[in-house]
Amino acid sequence: FFFSSRRRHTRQRSVSWARRCVQETGTWAPKKEINWVPEYQWYWDAHEENTMQPYDPDQNYHIEYTYTFDYPNGINEVKVIGDRAGTKNLFSYVILFKEMVQMNTSTKYKRKTIRQKMEASAIKKSTDLEEEKKGIAKKKKIDGANSDEEVENVKGEEENEEEEEEKEVDESSYVIIGHSTDSVGKAKNAMEKLLASQLQESDLPILKKITETEEKIITELAKNGKCVALINPDKKSIMLKGYAENVKIVERDLWKFFASFQAQECVMPTFWTPQEDVLVLVDVNAGSAEHSGVKLRFHETMDEKDHPITRVQRIQNTRLWRKYAFEIETLRIKLGRDPNQLDLFHGTNSNNPKEIFGGLENGFDMRYCTSGMWGRGIYFAVNSRYSHDYSFSLTSTENQMFLAKVLVGDTFKCPSQKDLIMPPAKDGKTNYRYDSVTGSTNGSHVFIVYDNSKAYPQYLITYLKRPENSSRNGCALLQPFAFVLGLLLPVSYTHLTLPTSDLVQISVVAVSLKK
Repeated sequence: FFFSSRRRHTRQRSVSWARRCVQETGTWAPKKEINWVPEYQWYWDAHEENTMQPYDPDQNYHIEYTYTFDYPNGINEVKVIGDRAGTKNLFSYVILFKEMVQMNTSTKYKRKTIRQKMEASAIKKSTDLEEEKKGIAKKKKIDGANSDEEVENVKGEEENEEEEEEKEVDESSYVIIGHSTDSVGKAKNAMEKLLASQLQESDLPILKKITETEEKIITELAKNGKCVALINPDKKSIMLKGYAENVKIVERDLWKFFASFQAQECVMPTFWTPQEDVLVLVDVNAGSAEHSGVKLRFHETMDEKDHPITRVQRIQNTRLWRKYAFEIETLRIKLGRDPNQLDLFHGTNSNNPKEIFGGLENGFDMRYCTSGMWGRGIYFAVNSRYSHDYSFSLTSTENQMFLAKVLVGDTFKCPSQKDLIMPPAKDGKTNYRYDSVTGSTNGSHVFIVYDNSKAYPQYLITYLKRPENSSRNGCALLQPFAFVLGLLLPVSYTHLTLPTSDLVQISVVAVSLKK
């Protein structure tokens, strides 16, 4: 067999082209059938509208052809793709000739069908009329030609047009040509099974009631993406049907569409200080509940005496917050529930934190990320002690790190995977992925996101860094003495640290002589 796809400007044109293939090859049907034109019109019962609806011309041609030539040979059914007024709906139906019903292959719901003789005027197809018009136009061109050369040019133009038509491809139209009706039928069934295996249904929950205007936009977005969007009666969810890759694209477009409404209505956090500028840094008052909350999280793993907080600044960047809020709403629509958010620490190493919180475009930026234990992503830690090793050195005595809001959503826990560039797929489905990755390293749980907008730098924490070897400074002069003494006598020694204040420590070297 060979499968040939052709662009269809109209469905009638597709039928005309198929008939031309039969005429040229003589392999689709016996000779007596080559110039066959259906004389009967098939109808299906649209009882919701209390009418009998005619099948579209190409469907009717297919049904009547099978009924006329194959039904007498024992073939009792023919399959058609849902189609009304020239628009596919991606449902498939089987016409059962013995029962004279149409059955939905998914729901098994049956509707009555009837077959009626067409009037003589209706038998003449519009495609044939078009061919006649083309013939008349061609004849006029030839009759108006002044020389044999011009006649050849007219014929050459027609051949070029046919060649261009052969080149134009539409994946939705196929003609199957084989040695017999039976072989063509088998090939057709195999191809329909292959195409059906690629179809996918996806239920998209919406956390708001869909308005009439939004319904029209949803339908148009789905149509442009070659999918069908079925809006449930409660108007709080959408069923998408189509080929898997198309469904994935339309899903993404719909998430962005609904999230954009939420982003437009986005309000800043209620505890923020009123502002006119896009970016404002607000000092959080020591002793306030907000300051105490940040301080408590920070000192869960960082000793308060060694690393006291000197300043907490709330970052109020309206542009970055809108982007983060947009991601929250997008994920809420995707999951059908409120997504998980965590307060996590992040050190910027040698990069000044201002480059992140002062950004008007991205905030945290994947372009500056290097590959780590879980690939190239933006890393956040549960423990402040972990982020301390990556903190920014503000002065010789102060360091800085972020306490960020991170949209982790559905997270995937795994050991180190250095080749990751995005979260892995859920259950092996490429169109559904986890939202973040998590693991453990250096005594802390870490979370990694692979999207700039999935984190917001909420607080900038400035704190004192602990001087290196501070516990040993007090005994610097005694150590050489102990070393010299050790050359003369067998000794053992230990360091005993006695805290007398936040800034003063006394170290004592205790020497004990062995007997």
